[in-house]
Amino acid sequence: MKKQITAFFLMGFLSVVPQMTLAFNMIEHTIKPEYYGAQNQEATYDLITDILIITSKNEVSVKDVNKEMAGLYKYILGQMRRTPGNAAASYPKYTVEVLQSAPEKEGVVRATIKMSAKGVFRQDQESYNFYVPLEQSKLWTQSKNLCTYDTGVDSGNFWYHWEPRMSGCPLIQGVHYNVVTAKLNYLPSTNLTFPEYDKFDMADGTLKATYMFGLESYTETNWDANTSGDWGGIWYRQTRDFLQMELKFQKRVWSDSEIADLIGYEKPEGGKNWPTIEDFTLNTRKGQIRFRLFFGVSGIHNESTAFHQVLKDSLFFENVVFYSGHSGIGKNVDLSRIEKLRGTSLPLSRNYQIYFWGGCVPYSYYTDMFFTRKQNLTDPQGTEKLDIIAYGNESVFAANDDQRLILALFNYMSGTKRTSYQEIIGQQDRYFLGVNGDEDNPTEFIKD
Repeated sequence: MKKQITAFFLMGFLSVVPQMTLAFNMIEHTIKPEYYGAQNQEATYDLITDILIITSKNEVSVKDVNKEMAGLYKYILGQMRRTPGNAAASYPKYTVEVLQSAPEKEGVVRATIKMSAKGVFRQDQESYNFYVPLEQSKLWTQSKNLCTYDTGVDSGNFWYHWEPRMSGCPLIQGVHYNVVTAKLNYLPSTNLTFPEYDKFDMADGTLKATYMFGLESYTETNWDANTSGDWGGIWYRQTRDFLQMELKFQKRVWSDSEIADLIGYEKPEGGKNWPTIEDFTLNTRKGQIRFRLFFGVSGIHNESTAFHQVLKDSLFFENVVFYSGHSGIGKNVDLSRIEKLRGTSLPLSRNYQIYFWGGCVPYSYYTDMFFTRKQNLTDPQGTEKLDIIAYGNESVFAANDDQRLILALFNYMSGTKRTSYQEIIGQQDRYFLGVNGDEDNPTEFIKD
């Protein structure tokens, strides 16, 4: 393992709206264990609190609550990720009950809600303090831009940065927000599970993996991974050196015409904003391993066409997909948003895959969205043909946890070892690394 580089990700915005169910009666709330984390563990919780809902009537509708909860979830997550010494993250799926409601004033209803959800927390905590805005749509105005330590904050991303505990913040507990203590009900973690190595579609004799590296600076025009001083370029070179120098892969640089065929446009004059794509191959006992490495901008509102084309190709054709770069707080790999932007669909492979999502808090953005797209009549959870490794906290560029998955694939194809998810995830709890979807995987060691 190489020395960690401690450059933190910059933040974007959230667009992933969690699924929710509105009911005015009791809802049965059950969640299957499907997680193993490095010194972190999934737990369910019931959060009961009052909120104010703007409505044209004196009662709340499903639409009213849907709208309010979408924003409320983001504010809750924003405080969870930044709680000093006790960060956590919530899974992007929940149910909500309206326990009671009554008119507060003209056009506003006060509702007591019960939000039932799950998330990842440090182990052995009896409870957790959740910060919940009373009327989240007005919190930015009420804060008077005095409730964040960060620069570049506006009404669109305030939910991620808000800090009512800082000196000078005019937000008052009990008036603008509530602090709700909820009991944590820890779910059993998977103890020994293995990637479903034998399910990889290798009809052509090759295990195919793509690793996409996003630039740390969205405005950087030098996308040459060999010369870029960007943190994404540094991470790219670390992975390249790991494949070449330690695992003895052979490199092949893609030609400009090959890149153009894949991304859909020709190289610009002057060569700026042109991605790096290289293949790394190795012949093994079980066949060939081919790693395709991509380096370019991944910010959804930047020059991300090349990234989106490689992402589309990878999700449909590859056995293993890696992404390391900005999460965009839910936007950069939001399939629905990308499909709308590009006017194309991004279907997932029907075969078994593993995804590794680097970046900040991808557990809260890039888990349920992908499992939902893998669902079918025989696999209603979407986990049978997909395992997702993701961070539940803010990560850094060049964390190098990804190398354990690369090594596991190498060892399997070489016939030397089948590595468990518990070993791939490791024991360091720096960024709440964990695996979702492994509850239906093999639990016994299989010798090749």
